[in-house]
Amino acid sequence: MPHTNRRKKHVVAKRIEIQDDDGWIRVTTTNTNGARRRPRMLQPHTDHDSSQIYKTGPEPGSTVSKIRAHYEKIDSLWKASEAYRALVDTLKSQVLQAEITDGSIDKCIVFGTASFCGLRDGWIKSADTALCQLAVLKTIQSTIGETLGQMPQAMAQEPAYNDLDIEFLRTLDVEVAETPQGFEQVTQKSLVYTPCSEGHVLRQVLEGKPAILLGKSVDWYARESRDMQPVRAEKEPMQANGQDGDNRRDKHDLRDGNDIFKTYRRGSNAVRLPDFAYRDRHPFRDEYLYWKLQFDNA
Repeated sequence: MPHTNRRKKHVVAKRIEIQDDDGWIRVTTTNTNGARRRPRMLQPHTDHDSSQIYKTGPEPGSTVSKIRAHYEKIDSLWKASEAYRALVDTLKSQVLQAEITDGSIDKCIVFGTASFCGLRDGWIKSADTALCQLAVLKTIQSTIGETLGQMPQAMAQEPAYNDLDIEFLRTLDVEVAETPQGFEQVTQKSLVYTPCSEGHVLRQVLEGKPAILLGKSVDWYARESRDMQPVRAEKEPMQANGQDGDNRRDKHDLRDGNDIFKTYRRGSNAVRLPDFAYRDRHPFRDEYLYWKLQFDNA
């Protein structure tokens, strides 16, 4: 058996950050011999555990006026998009014409936008995505106000907001709800926007039985739940252009204890909206608009 006193060559691990189309960062390491370790995914804006999300100071040089100017730029691009037109048209022609409330929507609440100016070691700067999602919230608020004749209150819950974020939101008349108080504000007169929330966040939202929900596919959350079983095939929600969806998709049902997604989905209409991209991000992608089939007096 050969022996040697030669010291083993030190292997240098290189840190690689891979950004996907949705703005998520996956961090992995590659050794000099080409072997790659299993990637670790960082979530730029998650509400999973507010105790693990720390408020950070704003990026150096940030001011309310600069954030507002950036917001106005993104808002103008958003309002020129197909996604904006589809959202407004669907709200006016279908959602707000349905008998889903007693005549009013009093709150529009967004959960989990991330900071508009904060930075944190190892985190992606997510201001572009956050500002676009804020523009979506303000679009919803103004559309409801114009259609129903009563302007709803706009609210935002995000544990990572810093003082500058809050000051900026006040310039747009958006109230900040301390986590988890925002969940308590959700009622049958609410519209809730959950752009990229985890399942347990959406579950808390749905417990409030919101009249209208904008977010990722509720069926997707159902499929991703741990306790699930396949059931009969069912049509996809219709598209924003009125066309039927693909009826070849298998829908999934949930067992007892995880059926809140199923219950909400079965009692709601749904439309998938077009995507909106900004630079190399997709802040509005795979978004569905849900509204109740009828107002629940219970």
